[in-house]
Amino acid sequence: EAQTLAQLRSLLGMSEAACAKTYEAATGPIYRKAVEEATGEAELTPERRAELQATLAKLNLPAEVSGAVALDVYSARLRSVAGDGKILNQEQAGSLAELRDFLDLDADGVAPVHAEVCSPAYAKSVREVMGTSGIIPAEYWEGLDTLRTRLALSEETAADVFAEAAQEKLVAF
Repeated sequence: EAQTLAQLRSLLGMSEAACAKTYEAATGPIYRKAVEEATGEAELTPERRAELQATLAKLNLPAEVSGAVALDVYSARLRSVAGDGKILNQEQAGSLAELRDFLDLDADGVAPVHAEVCSPAYAKSVREVMGTSGIIPAEYWEGLDTLRTRLALSEETAADVFAEAAQEKLVAF
């Protein structure tokens, strides 16, 4: 099949880059559908993962394309459970961690999505624990760190969100 595609590319006078881009545009949606079906409502089993890997191998997509599709599907799932400032519960956080593992996404790869989607919920919690005085009781620091971990926010993102919330509180004072 690769040889036939190379001949067709040559006949059409397409560059390798243009051919690769066209191929990715045609097969990307097929892979996306396979990822969505594999990660749908059913349990994420090793068999499903093997089927998904077989589909990926068959399609011969570059890692950056398959990774982008996986991140897109993960992002959609995260937005469905944590959008609009909702706080993830333990079960949802565990389910998302399982999905990350299933899709071979690392924490650094999904950090920007978590920062975008989960920062409002973390900021709201920071403002709530500051109360009217702006002082966070010592016993609440551990809870904020636990929440940061559950929301899969990096320490840097959490510090930035905290600084913004503290600035808002200072302006109010």
